[in-house]
Amino acid sequence: MNQKQFAWRSDLLHRKEEVLSRQGSGFEREMEGIILELETLVREVDAAGGAPLERARNWRSLGEAYGELASAKDPHQLDKALAAYRQAEALLSGIADRNEEMLVNYGIGRTLLNLSRCINLPLAKEARRRYALALNTAHLAAPEFENPIQEALMSLDRIVALLEKRNDLCRQIECRKGSRKGAGSEEYDLDLQIPEDAALFEQLLDIYHRMSQLGGLQRASV
Repeated sequence: MNQKQFAWRSDLLHRKEEVLSRQGSGFEREMEGIILELETLVREVDAAGGAPLERARNWRSLGEAYGELASAKDPHQLDKALAAYRQAEALLSGIADRNEEMLVNYGIGRTLLNLSRCINLPLAKEARRRYALALNTAHLAAPEFENPIQEALMSLDRIVALLEKRNDLCRQIECRKGSRKGAGSEEYDLDLQIPEDAALFEQLLDIYHRMSQLGGLQRASV
């Protein structure tokens, strides 16, 4: 990257933080404009064969912007965010930059959590793994981020545990429905509802709502 591109990225990231801090009218329009410029920067630097680390930072920054827009407007932007983070991760292969690894793993974890919507257990488990990787790296690269990542990881532990419990309850329901069909007895209720299932959903929704309020890690290399 040349000096003009470095300055351009720095300006875009500062503009993004300003837009996020306001969250007022015009947020979506301003964020979409920033994303368009980031996409242009990414293509320009990639086409010129820039340094892999800087290209990774560009893709990670784009992933963060997609994720912020997704939370406000369009959940489909999450797919774009995940793809951008994957590009950043691929570019980091073989590069020892713990700070960037932490930011990418955190971003992937946050995106997977939102994609899971506290329904998809495999995605929630992978999100938890990514947060754990980010926490391990933060210990060495950015100790100031250990507490927020640890808090997010604890919430994800609860989400995974609740989803596993919910799956067990669903299996119990299906088993009882099957028993009813096999027995042909009216004592079995096909519309069986286990009270704990509703309570689990309430807990999951509460944790997910609080987790969805978590933003990205604010210190980023520009």
